[in-house]
Parts: sequence; C-alpha cells; structure tokens
Amino acid sequence: MSEVVKTIYDEEVRIERIYSNNASTDWMVQDIDELVYLLNGSAILEYTDKEIPLVKDSFEYIKKGVRHRVKSTSEDCIWLCVFIKC
Repeated sequence: MSEVVKTIYDEEVRIERIYSNNASTDWMVQDIDELVYLLNGSAILEYTDKEIPLVKDSFEYIKKGVRHRVKSTSEDCIWLCVFIKC
C-alpha cells in the first residue's frame, strides 16, 4: 500500500500526479475543491453515504468541506488531481 505524489504545478491551482499501489486513505475533509481524474487503473472513492467506482478516464469533483476517502485502488492506479484554491 503506497502512493507517490508528484506536484506538477502549484499556483492558484495545484496539480498532482499520484501513483497508487493497492492504496487506501484515512477520512479527510479538505478546505479546497478537488477534481480527480483517473489516468490508469481503478479506484473506489467513498463518501459518508455512497461509494463511487472509478476506472480509467473517469473523474469526480469533490467540493471542499465534503468528508471522503479513497477506499481502495488497483496496483496500477494513476491519478491526476487538480486542487482549486479559489
């Protein structure tokens, strides 16, 4: 279970490429909006009341203040995450 995070751009918008390998995260509530796009593999994004399965070329917009976590990822999961600081 591991992730490698590479920040690509960091100004008004932060862009990260994340490599996940059978990873999961703790519950989190962020103070900025985030758009996650799955470049490869699969993942399950979990909210308090639902789960969102993601596969290659799918995306999810996570509004700030919303409790969520990554429940699981495949070994070959690659995310492109855009954090909007507005």
